[in-house]
Amino acid sequence: MTQNMTHTMIAAHAWVESPLQLLCAIEYGAATGIPVKIVPLAGAVQLEETVRELESLGLPPRVSIERPRISPLTAIVRHSRDHWIVGDAYSRFTRIALAVGRLRWLTIVDDGAITMSLVDVFAGDAPLERPDRAEPIVVRAVARRARRRLLALAASRSLEIFSFYPLGLPTLRAHAFEWLRSRAAGANGSQAALAEGSRVILGSAAVVDGLQPENDYLTWLGAQELPATYFPHRRETAEFLARIGHIEGLTISLSRLPIELVLASSRGLHIVSQPSSALATLAIVLSGRDCELSQVRRDSEPTGSLSAAVSLSSAGSLIPSGGAA
Repeated sequence: MTQNMTHTMIAAHAWVESPLQLLCAIEYGAATGIPVKIVPLAGAVQLEETVRELESLGLPPRVSIERPRISPLTAIVRHSRDHWIVGDAYSRFTRIALAVGRLRWLTIVDDGAITMSLVDVFAGDAPLERPDRAEPIVVRAVARRARRRLLALAASRSLEIFSFYPLGLPTLRAHAFEWLRSRAAGANGSQAALAEGSRVILGSAAVVDGLQPENDYLTWLGAQELPATYFPHRRETAEFLARIGHIEGLTISLSRLPIELVLASSRGLHIVSQPSSALATLAIVLSGRDCELSQVRRDSEPTGSLSAAVSLSSAGSLIPSGGAA
């Protein structure tokens, strides 16, 4: 499959809507040597800050980040025969572009654990609909057409998935954030490494999503070993963070960069999180840096402890080297 996709050096266009998509598009350019022109979604503050940080690290040869001048769908129409990279097969942009038959060569990069859902799509028994929500009838109709086109691209060897997840798909090109890890080793960028032995707690959207009451989450935080640095989830509100700030021994980080960038140059960290796809990326980015990652349920019971050597199950859960979590 990848022979069709990468046998030439024709530039690829990448449309990215999140920091992780942006990072993975850069990793794709670094891994393949293909010229990649990346256009990020305009107006997303965290994404814009991530662009500046990644540029300060020094982008790989032939990879550039451009500011959007036209809508992505207009760009697809103008460059319909070119190679496109997208980060979310379930986004409105991607599904419309597939449904109208405009995407001819396609690479899908990671945007968190939702990438795992594509396994069921390619198995032939799942729609190209977001698994975590009910979608309107019109959207489902677009999704059906988009899914047919996606499967046709795979059949014609014009589709690949660039992922750190072990998806077991013939369309997979695997990576392990090699570019980011190489740049972090050079201590470039604005993010200073945390002191070795530091404890880190990753913020969660459980409260925002209605999965956990505020007071229960605060109790969960207070039950963790402190002192620690708290890295908020991007959707946590300022009001709720103010309540978190009253927990003695917990320091809130003000960085709005993705956690993979913030922690990439650190060593010997103890990282705690509720179940999160960020643990999967951090386990790879921090491999070989003597970090321990612990996944703790909302009832404060640990579900697994990870060191440098980790693997990912087919369900996307974290498994410590040598045994199940």
